Amino acid sequence: VEEAIEVGIMAGMGGMLMASIIERPLPDTLEHLVLSPQSDVDLVRRKLHDIGFRIDKEEMVEDEGKYYTVILATRTGDVISPYSALGYKYGQCLIDIKHPVLKDYLEKKLHKVMKLAKHLTLQVGECASARQNEVDCEIREIKEVLSWLIP
Repeated sequence: VEEAIEVGIMAGMGGMLMASIIERPLPDTLEHLVLSPQSDVDLVRRKLHDIGFRIDKEEMVEDEGKYYTVILATRTGDVISPYSALGYKYGQCLIDIKHPVLKDYLEKKLHKVMKLAKHLTLQVGECASARQNEVDCEIREIKEVLSWLIP
């Protein structure tokens, strides 16, 4: 007797690998996915929507300086793209509930990126200028998302 698989769980691998696994045909009985990608979380969020899953909930935790995201998704069959670019990048569910660990993560990330920006101002050349523009854009994005997290 073959058992119906209703829930799939994946953790401990990069987001690119996870996305490539879930884009393969999944069992029809699979209704829920619990995913914890170690990187490229935005890619996993997009892939879930591309294959007809809705992200119901996200949780973010910090352990010994590392941040982990866990996503709960449910099959709807509808291909959707409901998030903005920043929603995919940082987790619309986390933003919506003003998750304190996301706020902590972004504050620390902003500090690091601002240090990098300061270092880049000392550099010269075309590559340094292009990288400075990327870093400036990232600073603006982080500040924008942080502004949404203020209660």
